Formats: sequence, C-alpha cells, structure tokens
Amino acid sequence: MLRSMTGFGQGKIENCKVEVRALNRRFCEVNVKLPSFLFFFEEEIKKIVKRKIKRGRIDVLVNLSEEISADSINCNEIEIDKDMVLNYKKAGEKLAGMLKKNDELKLDFFMSLPGILKIKKKKINTKKLLNNIKIALYQSLKKLEQMRKKEGKVISNDFDKRTKKINSCFSKIKLQLPKALKKYENKLLMSKLYDFLKKPQKNDEKKFQINSIIAERMEITEEIVRFKSHLGNFRKTFKGENEVGKKLDFIIQEMNREINTIGAKINNYKISHEVIKIKNELEKLKEQVQNIV
Repeated sequence: MLRSMTGFGQGKIENCKVEVRALNRRFCEVNVKLPSFLFFFEEEIKKIVKRKIKRGRIDVLVNLSEEISADSINCNEIEIDKDMVLNYKKAGEKLAGMLKKNDELKLDFFMSLPGILKIKKKKINTKKLLNNIKIALYQSLKKLEQMRKKEGKVISNDFDKRTKKINSCFSKIKLQLPKALKKYENKLLMSKLYDFLKKPQKNDEKKFQINSIIAERMEITEEIVRFKSHLGNFRKTFKGENEVGKKLDFIIQEMNREINTIGAKINNYKISHEVIKIKNELEKLKEQVQNIV
C-alpha cells in the first residue's frame, strides 16, 4: 500500500504530549524539539523515528506539563507542617487564656515560628518521564502512519486513473501506426520512382538504402513493447509494495525515454498528439511520486 510522505500524529499520556509532523524530503531527516534539560534524550527519539520512517522530514515536538518544566524542577518545594501549626495554635490559645486576652492569632505569628515551613528537594521520576515520552511518541507515529496510508490511497487512485489514460493513448497510437507507416512508405516509393524516371543516377541504390534506413527507423514496435512493460511494472509496484517512491521515479524515467524516442521517430499529427498527452500524464505521475515514501 502506498503511503504519503506528509502527515501529522499526536500522542498524549499523563504529563507529556508528543506531536510528529512529516514533510517531503528525499531522505530521512529527523528534527527534535524538547525541553533543554532532556537534551540527552534527543538521539534516542531520533533512533525510534528512523526505525519507523525511511523517507521524509520528520519534526518531533515534545511538550511537558508546567509542573515538570525546567524552572519547576530546579526549584525546591515548600511544605507546611500541619501538626506543628496545630500545636502552636493550641499553645497560643492556652497562653491567651492564662493572660486573659482575646487577641486573635494572626498569620504573621505563625509564619515567624520555626518548624512551620519545611523546604523539600523536589524529586522527578526521570525514568517514568522518559518512558511516558516514548509511549506518546509511539502513539503519534502510529497516527501519523494512519494518515499517510489514507493519503497514499488517494495517490494510488490517481496513479490508477493516469496509467489507464496512458494505456488509452497507446491504443490510439496502435490504430494510427499502420496508416502512418503505409502513408510514409507510399510517399517514399513514389518519390523514388519519380527520381528514377526523371534522371537515373549511379547513386540511386545508395539513396534507396538511405530511405530504407529512414523507414526502418520509423518502426516503433520495440519502444511500444518496452514502454508497456515499464507501465505494467509501474502499476504492479504501486499496488503491491511499500516504500516505492525511488523505484517508481526510476520507472517513470525509463518510460519518458521510450516515449521521447517514439515522438522523435514518428512524424504524424495524430500520433504526436497522443505522445504529448502521454508525456503530460508522465509529468503528473512524476510530481505525485515525489509525495510518497
């Protein structure tokens, strides 16, 4: 099944989200954007992507939730000792009762007391975080693959339509070819007969040989056979294989070579018209081939 080279996929789990975008490129090029404190994980991400994708520019964007950003990781957490606060409150109320005062205990009073606030070193489970990134990455790559296959099906349908048009053009060429050759042969013989009757020359045999060679060169059966073989190979390839972009591009080059030879050999308006139509279809096929893996 054909796969488009472009697409998008997104994966998400807990505190991380990974987006993958694919664009056209002849070879595989992977660009990763992730938080700076995870730079060491960039090569691992590239390896995962390259195992799944062989062609195209792949942009990977890793987003983490705010609580595990670089700034938050570098900051310590501050905790409140609830038991200590309650003990201070009881002691304060007891003291107020002893002094027979009804003063309310204010926030400033508690904030200034020792042991109320505790500084705790923030701990991040790096192993779990990296595992989550991998899971989200695999999810995004799977969705990307689904989109590429969907677009590849559209391209495959287009290939099918254009190759059928080319076949139709060749059917018309085959109908016109005997008439074109007969017309040329008659013209050649009449010209030769006229020259012979008008003024026989010693080099008539040589001229006849030259004209015979020209007539032989108008024979395009071999080119048609080769072209049809390439066309059949093209259809078989895009219908049954994966990652065929480079192979299809080569086949199109071969078809262009044959159709150019046919166009150069045949001097007939109707056949030339069909040759031009075939060339146009081949050019459109070539453009589309650049969009597949």
